[in-house]
Amino acid sequence: MQRRIFMSSAALAAASTAAPAATAAEPEAAAIEACARDYIEGWYAGDAARMDEQVAEDVKRERLERLVEVIQRHAHARNQELRGTLQEVLVEGPSRTDAEVMRGRTRTNKTVLLTGAEPGELVRVRIEAATSQTLRGVRERVPAAV
Repeated sequence: MQRRIFMSSAALAAASTAAPAATAAEPEAAAIEACARDYIEGWYAGDAARMDEQVAEDVKRERLERLVEVIQRHAHARNQELRGTLQEVLVEGPSRTDAEVMRGRTRTNKTVLLTGAEPGELVRVRIEAATSQTLRGVRERVPAAV
């Protein structure tokens, strides 16, 4: 039985043999899913490293770079969909790069940068901007109940 190598020809074939895509992202998503299945099924990089036939280092590096690029693009698109939404955020502390800006996490563990909150607070944040890694928003004050 031949094992699949991380981002192997099997994963790349999944992208090229996928049903006609409505968008360009669908074949790339199929390749990512194939890699994820490899991981879940236990075909780890350590298994591939023990195989007799090895993929050249420059090919491995290029495949990894392509995979990271696709993942970043998909993460950016998913995070962009959160712009304008209201998220509940647990404030953790100052951001790594600016002590004036607080960093927190949504209920889905996404990093949010905001101002006007203190560590330990659970606040509602209107998301205004997003990158592939981070959301940025403004604390939304909830009026007190009468």
